[in-house]
Amino acid sequence: MYEDHIVGGSECAAHSQPWQVSLNIGYHFCGGSLISSEWVVSAAHCYKPASRISVRIGEHNIFASEGTEQWIQASKAISHPQYHSATTDNDIMLIKLSSPATLNQYAQAVPLPSSCVGTGVMCTISGWGETQTSVGEDTALRRPSTLQKAFKEDFLNILQFSPSSRYPNIFPQCTNASPLPTACLHTGSPDVLMCVQAPVLSDTSCRNSYPGNITNNMICLGYLEGGKDSCQGDSGGPVVCNGQLQGIVSWGRGCALPNYPGVYTKVCNYNSWIASTMAAN
Repeated sequence: MYEDHIVGGSECAAHSQPWQVSLNIGYHFCGGSLISSEWVVSAAHCYKPASRISVRIGEHNIFASEGTEQWIQASKAISHPQYHSATTDNDIMLIKLSSPATLNQYAQAVPLPSSCVGTGVMCTISGWGETQTSVGEDTALRRPSTLQKAFKEDFLNILQFSPSSRYPNIFPQCTNASPLPTACLHTGSPDVLMCVQAPVLSDTSCRNSYPGNITNNMICLGYLEGGKDSCQGDSGGPVVCNGQLQGIVSWGRGCALPNYPGVYTKVCNYNSWIASTMAAN
């Protein structure tokens, strides 16, 4: 059984999220947010050496040339020094561009939080990640996409499991040639940027959904009945509430499953780290 996913979202109005970037290593693998002409914020679990990362700004359809794009090589990728892959705490990374982006109507910096977001506030989550996911998956990172989408595979292959994390890096392949696994992921990666609106949940609801796994650096968004969420390949992308970057796509059990909302890095806790890291680099 498959659920529509970003899950439950729809195509964003073109260039309505001008801070959204695609991190590319020959294919889109994670999202990020432009926070100045020279810096992007993403998730630490998306880390790759800067020499491998092309930051793609001003994109809407990532398989079409639209005349709005800026492709800029990363010069630095800096994960939070207290990022812990086993708990996913401090899941935040800064990427410095090798040259400044030209800010225009297609490329704009999103403001950092002036204060932490309140329960019930509606936010926009965006990304080019999976739009379909099966029911019954284990808890998983909104991990980087491993699909080279230019080839438009029908299904994801099982690629790797992370030895340092309790979250599998990829779901098993769904095929007709072998017995169906307990959990499998159907690809539904869109060409165009997808958006979903979701509310901030209370800290109590968040912790009740994931007992013992939520830290003070995490927030939950979504609907406890399921149906709307971020997913694989959306990792590192923005959660924008009232025009400010309040979250980074991080992890969750499956995607859009009932009682398992998406979990996001709480950006308001990192204003000082972001400012000091940018100043030092």
